[in-house]
Formats: sequence, structure tokens, C-alpha cells
Amino acid sequence: QSDTHRVRRFMTLVRSVLAFTDAASCQAMASNRLLMLGRWGTGKTHSLCDVAERRMSSRLPTLLCLGQQLPVGVEPLEGICHITGLATTPERLLRGLQRMGEQRNCRALLIVDAINEGDRTTWKRALPALCRQFNQYPNVGLVLSCREPFNNQIFGRRAAQQFVTMYHQGFAEREFDAQLSFFD
Repeated sequence: QSDTHRVRRFMTLVRSVLAFTDAASCQAMASNRLLMLGRWGTGKTHSLCDVAERRMSSRLPTLLCLGQQLPVGVEPLEGICHITGLATTPERLLRGLQRMGEQRNCRALLIVDAINEGDRTTWKRALPALCRQFNQYPNVGLVLSCREPFNNQIFGRRAAQQFVTMYHQGFAEREFDAQLSFFD
């Protein structure tokens, strides 16, 4: 009985470790691409702004852009260069973020919120090359958020497999109450 008890305790610990390693948050540590999906009004933007604010207050390199601000018909990284003025080319932007990540011994984050509110056709066309680019910059993480079901228009199966996907549940069935409270 004593051995059985120890085996059960051990198996409980093993299940806990396996649950942790299967979680999107753990998988995101191994990958530098994360896709946050959720329905309208669940707080995806608010969550990403909180992440960006916390990171920046800790002096961690973080760049947050809104999908609707990117120019139509322009590859996303070029659009980010254009609207921020931080770099003249996507390569220079990524090299700069890589350098900052290396200097701070962390992963610099490039967060693009609500890509569904931008040029979906350009995003869909750009995703494969974007994933290849980020493979070259391990100290730069790409976080995209997209409202469901628009992700089906933007991400093909192969592109979706290049991202760790997490679902933002938000206020789960209480979105309207949360929005009223927020805007008050």
C-alpha cells in the first residue's frame, strides 16, 4: 500500500508537469511566435496592453502596434517601420530588436494587435515569409492577436502551425458588463 501511495503521488506530479508543458504559455517559451485568438470584446487588446505596459516598466524591449494602423497593401513589417519610424527596413527593425533582446538577456516582443482589422489579404500573403524571418531572430518574439473567426481568412493551416495558439476567454459571457464597467 505504501508503494502504491508513492506511485500515485508520483503520477500526480508527472501529470502536473505534463499539463504545464502542454500549456500554451510553456510552448511559447520554446517558440518565438504566439497567436492570441478570441471573440469580440473579450479583452485581447486590454491584455496585450497590460503585457506591454508591464514589460516596458521592467525595461524589457516591447513594441506594440495596432493592426488597423498598418498601411493597406504593404507587407506588415514594412508597415511597422513606416508608422513607427524606428527602422528603414524590416531587417533593420528585427536586427535592432534582436540586439535589444540580447543586451537585456530576454526576448524582445513585437506585438501586433487585431490583425483582422488590417489588410487581411496582405497578412495572409506575408505570414509564411514573416515566420521564416523570425526564425533568424531567436531573441525576438512575435505576438499577433486576431478576432475569431477572421483567423480563418488570414491563417492557412501551414501558417497556423507556425504559431503557438492561445485562446483568450476574457470575461466569458460577461463581456458586455465588463465593457460597461471599463468605459465608466
